[in-house]
Amino acid sequence: MDDQSILLQLLGVPPSTPSPTPEQMDAHEQFARGYQATGWRRPARKTLESVQDLLLGALGFPTEAPLSKGAELFSAAIPVFGGAKSALAGTQAMRKLVGGFYSRLDEAAGMLPKKGVPAPGVMNWLKKSPEGISPEEAAYRNLPEFLQAQGQAVVTPEALRAHLEANPAPFPKVKTLGGKLQWSDEFKAAWDNNELGVPLGTRPSTPDDFVQLSERLERQAQRLQARGANREASRLFRLSEESMRHAEGIDLATGSTAGQPKFAKWQVPGGEQYRETLLTHNTTPRLNVLEAKLKAEGKLSSAEVSEYNRLTDIESFGLTTPHSFSYSHYPDDPNILVHTRANDRTLPTGERGRFVEEVQSDWHQKGEKAGYQTPEQAVIREKYAALRDQPGGFPDQDPEALAIRDQLRALKAGEVVPDAPFKDTWPDLGYKQQLIEAANDPQAEWIGFTGGRTQANRYDLSKHISEVHYSGTNLKAYDLDGNVVIQQTGILPADLPDYIGKEAADKLLSQPKQGTLQSLTGLDLKMGGEGMEAFYDKKLPKRVEKIVKPYGGTVESVEVAGEPSWITRLTPDMKAAIKRGVPLMSILAAAVSAGLISQAEADQLKAQGYQ
Repeated sequence: MDDQSILLQLLGVPPSTPSPTPEQMDAHEQFARGYQATGWRRPARKTLESVQDLLLGALGFPTEAPLSKGAELFSAAIPVFGGAKSALAGTQAMRKLVGGFYSRLDEAAGMLPKKGVPAPGVMNWLKKSPEGISPEEAAYRNLPEFLQAQGQAVVTPEALRAHLEANPAPFPKVKTLGGKLQWSDEFKAAWDNNELGVPLGTRPSTPDDFVQLSERLERQAQRLQARGANREASRLFRLSEESMRHAEGIDLATGSTAGQPKFAKWQVPGGEQYRETLLTHNTTPRLNVLEAKLKAEGKLSSAEVSEYNRLTDIESFGLTTPHSFSYSHYPDDPNILVHTRANDRTLPTGERGRFVEEVQSDWHQKGEKAGYQTPEQAVIREKYAALRDQPGGFPDQDPEALAIRDQLRALKAGEVVPDAPFKDTWPDLGYKQQLIEAANDPQAEWIGFTGGRTQANRYDLSKHISEVHYSGTNLKAYDLDGNVVIQQTGILPADLPDYIGKEAADKLLSQPKQGTLQSLTGLDLKMGGEGMEAFYDKKLPKRVEKIVKPYGGTVESVEVAGEPSWITRLTPDMKAAIKRGVPLMSILAAAVSAGLISQAEADQLKAQGYQ
């Protein structure tokens, strides 16, 4: 039987029939899913592929291969199957975007038949949706546990959607510092008339740039003032003051530093509109959810009571609660999953684009070193809760009970961090968010990021520090002028990388001790930057290639301000597709470790171009 006959038979309509009814549309899907479930894969695949390819082509999505023969036949028969195109286009139009992201799992939930599917088979149905699902997202949203609790019962689309709504996708909250540098009209006019003494084609971007400009303008003003040119001198004094305010991160309109970036000095020269973007875990702590339910309904289930008690135990002992993490980079902004630093700049070719100076996750980089809160730690909490809830209360004279309480208290020692999504994919999350912004910028023709050499040179301690001393838990460092720039106590060996970097920390701890003192001075502070080069020249380019490939993009090596860097050129079609939505979580992230797919399945998906 040829492709056209298969399609016509599955759709249940002869060629002369006008657009199908909703009932026929539903029958089309049910037929295809029925064949798929019973193993007759070829006709099911032809039907589903044709619908998927037609939808992608009709809406302008890039496809990795030409339309299949079945899709061509389906497209040629629009007068017959026009209802299918309209229905599918409507589904696409209903896609829910949060900050430009969408959930593959939420979309896949719509693939379930109206009558439902037995719980053990739901994951297979979801995996066979057009884009697949992210095992990491499924695990985060407690889907395996939900399905296991259903036993052999049928799970309807309504039940699945209700669970997913109660366990939402971890869309991050986005906060941007900077990126809106405002110039006074007077400053703009001086700039446009080339009166600031700045080389053409460049603009001050870092605090040091603005300080140097301010000092230069002040010297010029003083010379004019000495000659009696008071009016022009006053103008240059005003421009000098404005430049210094920019150096200090003071908003010209409010006079405040609130909302200003913190690390502007760490940039490749020549950028504009520098900004720092913080992507924060935007999930309400579970304890808050349970307290809200208790207040609204007056009761909790037995399982929820147990969970509530565990969480209150955590708080009463001062332990790290779920989704609560802060770090020295942005102490006033807790729960940052990843932060990026970026600016706008123009290549020698005249192409303007977005340049990512850095992508970093304090949370997950610390979690990688120190670990995350584990189920074993939860067991200790369970034991303590059982002792506490027994008749008579907690047996505070029982040595075994006291030992369990001590174990529980020890968990607050900062050696582990709260569990959180995007453990392995935080670089993807940060880059995707910048990609979405670039796609929505009419002037952006490319997006790129620094190479490893730039990062290694930027954070080479020998360029900024003359001495580092570590004794007991005391850390002290001096800059090149002999000023104390780090003086901290209570610093454990595991914390040293947070202050001086992993390579320098390892080198410091390997130095011979003089009593308790270990030191790095002079050439010992010269770092090779192997870790930076491995991340920015190998790991990140490969990740970005997988992100942009479905949109027709590639990653190429170029020079930005004389530094080896990486960029992806953005065509109008790519930007249009990206604006329709970027999947929040990657298909293969944590898939094998989560036990949701086998390594062989992961390899097959990777071969198909999935992330």
